[in-house]
Amino acid sequence: MLPKSNLKNPVIEFRNVSVAFDQKPALRNVTFNLLRGQMMLVTGVSQSGKSVLLRLAAGLLRPDDGQILIEGREIQNIDEDDLLQIRAGSMGIVSEELIEPAVLET
Repeated sequence: MLPKSNLKNPVIEFRNVSVAFDQKPALRNVTFNLLRGQMMLVTGVSQSGKSVLLRLAAGLLRPDDGQILIEGREIQNIDEDDLLQIRAGSMGIVSEELIEPAVLET
């Protein structure tokens, strides 16, 4: 079970996170903090790394370099049960794959 963070500590923190696929960088040295109660909107052109960033934040991918902290703990050290609990209770991700078919139908 993860401890609750206080309002001043980041819930999600990226520290110089980089990831590449087949030697092609998807993200380079991304750094940000997200405090409890804040929302973040991630936008960008196709293939700019939006989905990669969200998958890293959810623990579905691991970074090649840098650190990702969830409530002060490195994501690599959080077991899958705790990650499932975080995804279910603290994260909401809407993917464009879910939106586009509904928009096209209306």
